[in-house]
Amino acid sequence: MTSGNKISGTLGQETFENVGDYEYYARVINDLNDSFHQNYRDAIQTNYDRLGKKQTPVIVVSGDHVTLFHDGQSEIQSIIPRLYQQVKAISHVSFGTFVTLVNNGYGPLKDVTRESLVRQLELMQEALTILENLSIPSDF
Repeated sequence: MTSGNKISGTLGQETFENVGDYEYYARVINDLNDSFHQNYRDAIQTNYDRLGKKQTPVIVVSGDHVTLFHDGQSEIQSIIPRLYQQVKAISHVSFGTFVTLVNNGYGPLKDVTRESLVRQLELMQEALTILENLSIPSDF
């Protein structure tokens, strides 16, 4: 309870009647908070230590790969075929051209924009030449 600058209350066997006694209460609360945080860190570490062990297999997906951590080992598999990635890159050409032109703004084509478009065209022609030589399944 508070009354002006006086604080009174009971904490276990201890009683505090003034602000000076509040320091004891603050230390107890701080220790309680520290104890919670330590228990929380321990719980995180325990779960982290279990990851990939027999009782807790973990699957992590990142980009076009999936990794299984289990029984102290890991196995990585590609989940998107490489050919798909290569063909998909071609589909970005039209959007890349659009973005390049938008960045140019209105008015005449800037030299930097022209150079970027020429480089994109060269890369696209090179990519198409490579794709012509690939065996792409008809159901792809």
